[in-house]
Parts: sequence; structure tokens; C-alpha cells
Amino acid sequence: MRLNKVKSKNAISYYIIRSVRRGGKNSSEIVKKLGTEKSIRETYGVDDVDAWARE
Repeated sequence: MRLNKVKSKNAISYYIIRSVRRGGKNSSEIVKKLGTEKSIRETYGVDDVDAWARE
């Protein structure tokens, strides 16, 4: 499993994803959506969201 950070025009979203094989091809699936940078700061009270997400 690994951390995926998606940057859009309005926000940065964090996801935990894993690689799987479906029909002989590689694919990725989302295990858990951690939320946007703003929501993580408000919910968990952290300053460095990148470091928090990597834990």
C-alpha cells in the first residue's frame, strides 16, 4: 500500500491505495480516502499534513 496525493485546482486530497491484478492487468484501488488537506488540518489538528499522512 502507498500514499497517493492528488492536486486539483481547489484542494489537495490524500488517499491510501494498493496495486492489484485484475484479468492479468495491473490496476490500483483506493483502500481509504483520508480527506483533503484542509479537512485533515481541522479534524486532527496537525500542521504538516504530508508528514501526518506518511505515518
